[in-house]
Amino acid sequence: NVVVVRGWYGLLWRRFPATTHRGTLMKVAADQAVLAPAGIAAAVGYTSWLQGERGFRWDRFWHLYAADLCVWPAATYVNLRYVPRARQLLVYSAVSSGWYAYLSHRTHD
Repeated sequence: NVVVVRGWYGLLWRRFPATTHRGTLMKVAADQAVLAPAGIAAAVGYTSWLQGERGFRWDRFWHLYAADLCVWPAATYVNLRYVPRARQLLVYSAVSSGWYAYLSHRTHD
């Protein structure tokens, strides 16, 4: 996952190079509109498949996406705005450790 995020952050920095408040908000908005739903859909789909469930669990998806919106926009903003670029993956990894624990718990309900 860090490999994906490394490439994603690189794309965000190339697309929105500004380090201003507005530039950072653009990065966060792109992250939440593209990568967050894709990642959550992959997690929900994969765990549903592993559990032998038929069809996509939209109830899980929407619950997790709502939870994502409570955590990741602020974490991503602080990370992309105030953390040196060389350390951003480290901060992402620290936050994602807790997030993945929560995600695992919620997808196995």
